[in-house]
Order: sequence, then C-alpha cells, then structure tokens
Amino acid sequence: MAAMDATHDLLPYGLLPGSISTPKAVTAEGVEPLEPRPKGVRRRMARLKRRRNLEVFLREHGFKDVLEPQQVRGCLFRPEVFYPIHEAARQGEADLVRQMLRLGADPQQKSSKGRTPKELALSANQEDSHAMVLMLLDGVQVLHLRDAIEIMNQARELT
Repeated sequence: MAAMDATHDLLPYGLLPGSISTPKAVTAEGVEPLEPRPKGVRRRMARLKRRRNLEVFLREHGFKDVLEPQQVRGCLFRPEVFYPIHEAARQGEADLVRQMLRLGADPQQKSSKGRTPKELALSANQEDSHAMVLMLLDGVQVLHLRDAIEIMNQARELT
C-alpha cells in the first residue's frame, strides 16, 4: 500500500468507506482496527458539541447568559432589547431554541418592542425555513428516539 498524507491517516470517526461496523485507521503500513468507543461516548460528545454551539452563539451575539437581555437591533435612537431566544428564533436555529427552552428560556418573552420569539420567527420564515423553531415555540416537544422509547417502556410498565 502506498504511503498516505498525515492528514488522511484517519478518516472522519475512524471509518473507511463501506466499513460501517468496524472503525479502522489507515496508516502507512495498512488498515488497522480501532478500539471500540465506550458506551455513551457519542451521546456525550453530541451534548458537549451542542453546549459549545450555544456558548459560541451567546458570545458572538453579545449575550452573557440564556436569560440575560442585550440591546441588539434597531436604529441608533430606538434599539430593541432582545433575549437570546429572540435572536435564535429569528435566525431559525432550532437546536439552539430547544436548548434555551430546556435551560428555562421563556417562549413568550417579549422584546422591548413587545415582540415574541415566535413573531420574529414568523417574520423571517421563508418556505417553512423556520418550521421547527415555530413548532418548538408552540410547545410541540421534539424527542430523540432514545427518549421516546424510554417513555413508551415506562407507559407499558404502568399498564
């Protein structure tokens, strides 16, 4: 096997094309199986990534916390005070809106001009681009498959 660039030694998630079941590393010497990940690592990594994305969003938009307002929009004489959930809803960031709701953000919170996150999402919505955000703000709970299975199992135990 020909030697490969160091940047191509490990494909994303250690997988070779067509090799879903066993992660493998590509080295200059050949293909070697990787150690399996401990159970729950992927979920923890996804949770950390979501947390980092929220922190980056807050920092980029000048917010200190999910529940703290910030003057972010408007002209020089009449700026509007938004909460992070307003900005995430306006941008159509469903994952961020979901996280903020879990952390206690109020979906009915009004900006200084009396606008709710739902109103901002509706005004920015083009061809259902904000459909998931609107569902979340309407109180529709979107579950992960694992959570839905757990709820169904609990319901079976009660019957």
